[in-house]
Amino acid sequence: MSFSSVAGDVSAKWYDVADEMAVPTAAHSVLGRVLGWVLSDKAIVGVAFQNDQPVVVAIDGSRLICARPEDPNVQGSEAVVILDSVPLDMQLRVGLVVAQQTHGNRPFLVRKWTIGEPSGSPFEVETWTPVSDWGASEYGGRQVIELAVATLGWTLPEGQ
Repeated sequence: MSFSSVAGDVSAKWYDVADEMAVPTAAHSVLGRVLGWVLSDKAIVGVAFQNDQPVVVAIDGSRLICARPEDPNVQGSEAVVILDSVPLDMQLRVGLVVAQQTHGNRPFLVRKWTIGEPSGSPFEVETWTPVSDWGASEYGGRQVIELAVATLGWTLPEGQ
């Protein structure tokens, strides 16, 4: 069975972000394997955050997918990867909270996205954009989420 090269690329990006944020990376190989089963080569991918932990976000077909190790310290057959997804071909609510926060002694503009009904189990993810250019990198998650919410008919307010 061959896996998508997109899966390999984004799992390597997840590893780099986790390492940069001092998050354990033991679950990296299992995450990559699961992404290989789930994502096609046409997926649009990036890294975002949930509870200060890096997660893979992807648009593949008409779905927004989020993948994360349940415990990034666990590797091999004991590792569990949690997959969440929401359809992008139906009407869903979009919520956005924007704040500046510091992570790892670096300032970020953090956007907390909520997609789905607040009374249910909405899809929640954060995208972090560095405030300064010093050693800055954007992890690709913002572009994925902005494309997803645009597909749902929502546009980001100017300057956000």
